Amino acid sequence: MVKNQQITKRLLTVNELAEYMGTTPKSIYTQKCKGKIPKACIVKRGKSLRFDIIEVDKWIINLNGEANA
Repeated sequence: MVKNQQITKRLLTVNELAEYMGTTPKSIYTQKCKGKIPKACIVKRGKSLRFDIIEVDKWIINLNGEANA
């Protein structure tokens, strides 16, 4: 067992992603339904949604790059 290392979750729930992005879960669902969140970010686990934090970070960086262009 590795001591003194924090384990970071790779897959976030809708609520966790909303908190991470500083928005509401309703906004996350709306963006997902409108196709604004890239499919690479979305992981379906049965009936529930999860979001890949690595892909979400890439998406955010890309959005910031487009905004600055």
